[in-house]
Amino acid sequence: MYNERDFLELRSRLISWIESYSDRELVDYLKWSAYLSDECFNRFATGIFRLQFGANPEYRRYCESAGIRDGVIQRWEEIPSMPVSGFGMLDLTCLPERERTACFLSSGTTRDTRGRHFHSTHSLELYETSLKAWFRFNLEPGAGMSRDKKRYLILSPPAVEFPSSSLVYMLDTVRRHFGAGESIFAGYPVDDAGWALETRRILEFLEAASDAGAHLTILGTAFSYVNLLDEMERRGVKFGLPRGTCAMETGGYKGRSREVPRNELHKMISARLGIERSSIVSEYGMCELSSQAYDKSMHPDSKDIVSDSSTLDRRVFRFPPWTRIRVISPETGDAVEDGGVGLLCVYDLANLYSALAVQTEDLVIRRSAGFEFLGRTSTAAARGCSLLQED
Repeated sequence: MYNERDFLELRSRLISWIESYSDRELVDYLKWSAYLSDECFNRFATGIFRLQFGANPEYRRYCESAGIRDGVIQRWEEIPSMPVSGFGMLDLTCLPERERTACFLSSGTTRDTRGRHFHSTHSLELYETSLKAWFRFNLEPGAGMSRDKKRYLILSPPAVEFPSSSLVYMLDTVRRHFGAGESIFAGYPVDDAGWALETRRILEFLEAASDAGAHLTILGTAFSYVNLLDEMERRGVKFGLPRGTCAMETGGYKGRSREVPRNELHKMISARLGIERSSIVSEYGMCELSSQAYDKSMHPDSKDIVSDSSTLDRRVFRFPPWTRIRVISPETGDAVEDGGVGLLCVYDLANLYSALAVQTEDLVIRRSAGFEFLGRTSTAAARGCSLLQED
């Protein structure tokens, strides 16, 4: 049963917890993680699981099929992870219908049914708290850079024109909280799953930023970058953007452009826009989660989570300290050791109103508390769907 007071109390504690640490100038991931101890994470996770077991009927049935009958567990690792395919097949939410003010949809390119993640005003506040804190840690400028000169070029429509996309909502939130007045959205919807770019406007914006010597951050999907860079090549246009400019790329191609390997795409961004490859950050996110992972922090004093693994050609992603990951063997269902290959499972405290533990369909290499992304596997989708159908 949904008890609004209990959820609001936990949400308030989570927001205070995240904000109390993100307000500190902690640029070392390992020091930040030490403040957010495993014991503290475990208390939050087991408490959230009890609430979700009682208020999320579809998830409760799934947990009962896994042998958990009373919603009481001792460790976060015991929480059953919901296959991401379940978000397309079931109403995986604790929110009553009257409170569902938003619904994010997955791209739908790898599954027949698009995943759905329901949100309310309260859940979106928690979503934004998680987003802002981790984005600030990874992509906001260091002490030597002026925010007054920083602008965002966002290769998507604004959220009001594309309300079903969690990525667009994320980018819109970044613009509202971190962007200078000159920041722009440079995309427009072409259907309910994608958008196109206003190329002329983008080129004018880049030229103005270059002339002004303004620090710029470009945010966009891989397919948006490819479409933009191909058009720039066709026109014979190149830029040497000011030192300190960075770019964030995310997502797959979704049939919206030709596909380019990540390392090759970063070389193209560097060559055509004049952005150093060390200033290009990749983001990992999905509509079924409320927190994102990045493979690099742009803070000049930040230390990589795995210093000998994070290189230009081998990127290690890390989620914020209010998440945990496990990498699961598809054959045995057991967690793999460091360096092992398996399916990524994410335990996201910011998923308070849906399902805390989400088993993705992504094959990764475990790198300490981070992961190296290998690609999507269809085996996970089939296995997840079969388990849900059996339930």
